[in-house]
Amino acid sequence: FYSDMYLNYEVFADSSAGYYSRIHQLGPTLTPIHRAFDIDIKPGEDFPLELKDKAFVGRCDLDNVIINYGGNWEKGYLRTRVKSFGDFVIMADTIPPDIQVLNFGARHSPGQTLRFRISDNVTNGGSQRGLSYEGSIDGRWILMEYDVKNNLLTHLLASDMNRGTHSLLLRVTDAMGNSTTLEQ
Repeated sequence: FYSDMYLNYEVFADSSAGYYSRIHQLGPTLTPIHRAFDIDIKPGEDFPLELKDKAFVGRCDLDNVIINYGGNWEKGYLRTRVKSFGDFVIMADTIPPDIQVLNFGARHSPGQTLRFRISDNVTNGGSQRGLSYEGSIDGRWILMEYDVKNNLLTHLLASDMNRGTHSLLLRVTDAMGNSTTLEQ
């Protein structure tokens, strides 16, 4: 911390859907923190073991946005590193990312740009990776550019692309391994 302070720490139950532990409230919320620290949370007795690979330590943002800080299981606790205060709880993500086709149709010419908007239901924080993607045309890998700020994924069709029918495959995967595949 940058100055001496009193740390508020409360643990309380919340019956909100998708919460698999008690809520750990660390604060004051807006206090700047110089270095990340570990937080370990024990799941509740109602935690479904089949969700263990999809579980993460989530922070409930002031705007009710859930931030995924990931985590690794150690001795029955889910442990992660965070660099902010707030309300932390174990959650699980089983919802695959969304792919929205912006301009893909039956006719495209070489030199045109294909555009897709990709998004996920959970925001990632800390060292947790964001969305990953993989695209191919006719089974051959293609270079795609990702504008994170606008959730925009683009591909410039090669100028030497043959005329005719081609197949596009786009797979988007979130931090918890959920994936969506688009084939056209």
